[in-house]
Amino acid sequence: MPYRATFNLTRAPFSAEIEPHSLFQSEAHTQCKARLDYLRRERGLAVITGEVGSGKSSVLRAFMRQLAPSSYLVLYGAVPAVPGPLRAVVEGWLEQLGEKLPFNNLARCLHLLHQTLEAIDEKGRQPFLVLDEAHLLDQRGLLQLKSLLNYDMDSRLPLALVLAGGPKLARALSLPPLEEIRQRLLFAYPLSGLKRTELEPYLAARLKQAGCERQLFPPEIVDEMYRHTQGIPRRVNQLANLCLVAAANQRLQQIDSSCLLQALEEMGLAEEVRRERSDFTAGAGAR
Repeated sequence: MPYRATFNLTRAPFSAEIEPHSLFQSEAHTQCKARLDYLRRERGLAVITGEVGSGKSSVLRAFMRQLAPSSYLVLYGAVPAVPGPLRAVVEGWLEQLGEKLPFNNLARCLHLLHQTLEAIDEKGRQPFLVLDEAHLLDQRGLLQLKSLLNYDMDSRLPLALVLAGGPKLARALSLPPLEEIRQRLLFAYPLSGLKRTELEPYLAARLKQAGCERQLFPPEIVDEMYRHTQGIPRRVNQLANLCLVAAANQRLQQIDSSCLLQALEEMGLAEEVRRERSDFTAGAGAR
């Protein structure tokens, strides 16, 4: 990035490319990882929901990295935005397992996956399945996944399955037709963004990982950043990155309000700021 030389950075501090062990340990992420560890121990079905950019995939990647390959078989899938997407996911998992796919038959694919995962568990490796973008599944797709969890009452479930998706997933699961899915959930955790008190430490931590220990974002700027991002990490990263670009272009050593306004302009949010300022000025004039 063009600002790296200006701030003596070794890399772009707000890039999405960050090692899982370097993730900022917000309260929401810590709580989420604790629940994932509970799922690992107890097995079964769990759900994680959150706004786009809240860090669902990041916290899942970090957790999956901790699972020893000798003890766990991790299968990751993301629901594609295509008709009948569950078949593509299940076939992808079967291919990862080296299984021959039943031709164009989701029910047989699910049955084969069920048997394969059970056999893997019996050999001493617990399957841990992650299905991202699960809000793209319709009610039928969610109900079909239930077959992976159908075992005798006295049998120990051979797998853990976590569904991750946007708020649409939480709304879908609240509907009456999916009551039997809700009853099987170990937990449904809504992953929130950073708190305001976490935003300054978050920015400082990301900058430090890139070789900068100076305070580049004054508290009043951080207040505004939080107001416009609500602490959603992806939005914060985008806004912080654009602020650094603006500061470098102006040869500034710290982010100021002009940098923030320019960054908000590039994110399509500047009109909101101008309208708020106009309303405030009009209100002051009326008094």
